Amino acid sequence: MNTQTTEIKHFSEMKQSPYLSWFDTTPEGENLTISGYDKVKVKRDDGEAEVFAVFFEEKGKGMILNVVNRNTLISLFGEEVKNSIGQKVCLYYKDDIEFAGKLVHGLRIKKAKIETLTF
Repeated sequence: MNTQTTEIKHFSEMKQSPYLSWFDTTPEGENLTISGYDKVKVKRDDGEAEVFAVFFEEKGKGMILNVVNRNTLISLFGEEVKNSIGQKVCLYYKDDIEFAGKLVHGLRIKKAKIETLTF
């Protein structure tokens, strides 16, 4: 019997995804630098769809942009995408997001946390 433990904390982490998920950050969040956007294909129950994803310098995967996060980016940087490139945001997760009639964990973007310098 194998009794090894790993760094996996949640069963959701066992799902392989090419995109960021809630377990890739914390409820407190982390500041990340926007490096760009791209149209990507995702699989859905009813087939495949093209959606937009935001990418960060500090992460190896992109995050699918939903309406809430897209509207947050607009409120932070305005309508023009170029204004957000190179800017910092805070990526965090909430555990009370309603999706398909259920409460789930979900990624959210907000204004970057003020970083304090330590000497």
